[in-house]
Amino acid sequence: MRKVMAVFVGGALATVASAGVTTTTKSIGGPGGLSSCGTTNPPTLCDGVTQATATFDFAYDDVTKILTLTVTNTSPVTAGVPNPLLAEIYFNVPAFATVGLTLLDQTTEGGGVDPGFSLGFDPDLNDGQNDNTAPGFCAFNSKLDHLAETPGGIANALADTIDSPAGTYVVGPVTFTFQAGGPPATGVGAGSYSSSFSHIPPGNFNVNVVGKFKAGGLSSASGSMSVTPGCEPGNWMVGTPCLGCPVQFVMCGGTGCFGCLAISTSPGPTVIPTPTGFLSIPIGMPAVPILIATLPPATCISATATVPNDPAVIGGTFYVANALLHPVTGELTSADGFSVTIVP
Repeated sequence: MRKVMAVFVGGALATVASAGVTTTTKSIGGPGGLSSCGTTNPPTLCDGVTQATATFDFAYDDVTKILTLTVTNTSPVTAGVPNPLLAEIYFNVPAFATVGLTLLDQTTEGGGVDPGFSLGFDPDLNDGQNDNTAPGFCAFNSKLDHLAETPGGIANALADTIDSPAGTYVVGPVTFTFQAGGPPATGVGAGSYSSSFSHIPPGNFNVNVVGKFKAGGLSSASGSMSVTPGCEPGNWMVGTPCLGCPVQFVMCGGTGCFGCLAISTSPGPTVIPTPTGFLSIPIGMPAVPILIATLPPATCISATATVPNDPAVIGGTFYVANALLHPVTGELTSADGFSVTIVP
């Protein structure tokens, strides 16, 4: 079986991964968060006073390739003080796996209302032509921008005061539905979207998601908010595997994080003691490394393999996962793994 594993790593495979809908949540602003306006904790808009927060709930169906993003403005409410509007939303897509994104629908919780956002999508953040840049937070694949009169955006449903005329904003939460486009892939889930990183240049901070707020506080302040990320490990495989065809293994995470993407014949898990507790990595030992590297500013690396013309490998099931070590905190984290089976 170790010989089969070696053939697998040097070749390729066909996928039989568990299909279905996965979900995850990211929160921005709040204690420990990041702001484009300075380094206060908790972060504020550029008036130095007003806090702004939001939650991004991702859901992804790996069969239909439908991505759903529900955005809720959770900015703290102070009676009589204008509550910030969430006017721009930034997030990324899994490298090499998603090369197109189409906005299919957008609705408020009340239903039937078009919140008036448009989608800007940039499939290649390495071509030097990055249109979706959040100030201070680098370039993103995806930007949702409010079309209504400034300031416009998504209001907190609990807010009692909004510094914008009625009809220029919607009351959240707002749910956006997208069709993802790209080659066949396995291992892609909601976390592949929520934890993919923005790219430098331009900007100072590689982050996963950003919200730009406007019209907050007594001075109608604005500013962009994010969350301080860890290594955020991600892994998937791209391609339609067939005999003699190439597939691409991808390992992603924060800039400077060091890790390994490995393959095993055992689902594991492998449990490793760390200073913060036990970490469960979803493959067993022994495992063969596919990629070992310190992640560059582009935050993703990949390795291409080719399916061998060898019937001996047909029917073997393998398990793939990666783990990353943070260069500053020393925290070790693992991505969700995925399984693949070689077919004729």
